[in-house]
Amino acid sequence: VYRGQPDPGFWPRLSAKATNYQFLPGVVTGLALGMARPCFGQTIAMRRETLEKIGGFAQFVHHLAEDHAIGEAVRMIGEKVVIPPFTVSHACVETSATKLIAHELRWSRTIRTIDPVGHFGSVLTHPLAFALLAAAFSGGAPWAWPLVAVALLARLALKVQSDHALGQAYSDLWLLPLWDLVSFLIFVASFFSTRVIWRGFSFKVDGDGLLSPVQDE
Repeated sequence: VYRGQPDPGFWPRLSAKATNYQFLPGVVTGLALGMARPCFGQTIAMRRETLEKIGGFAQFVHHLAEDHAIGEAVRMIGEKVVIPPFTVSHACVETSATKLIAHELRWSRTIRTIDPVGHFGSVLTHPLAFALLAAAFSGGAPWAWPLVAVALLARLALKVQSDHALGQAYSDLWLLPLWDLVSFLIFVASFFSTRVIWRGFSFKVDGDGLLSPVQDE
């Protein structure tokens, strides 16, 4: 697994929150419950003979989630994909809101392609957004505000636990609720299009998770 290491600036720091307090806890939970079969592109290492057995890299060139497809191919030949008990740092370098949202939308739509049911079920990982919606739609009812407080405390507890496990400073606490709201909007948006942007190029994703180029007007 990997953690976010931000470049200087606001948007890289916000991007690191996505990795450290959304992606990483989700992976740990999925592995602990036996519900995840991950293979992460930032950290893949395999023997040459394994690569030759699965037919090389060329067959994965059109896959949106090529790392996941590689992992499944390795499993199909009877080998194991193992998650080692340490993390590596992943550079968070998004320098604008546009780049960050495009990256996170691509990631969210990737998960939706790999595991539609699991992606839909991950709505449960957005407690702050639902607590605020409850407060808004109830007209600010007294019973709704404790839900907001509990959601904030739960996210704070997760941040403290994650920072302790990763050995990093307890910094930028105020960015976490901001990211929680942004990530909920990205989650909702992930259901309304099959388009993703990769390194400035637009692609459409079909039902098998394969990419085809889209010409922008």
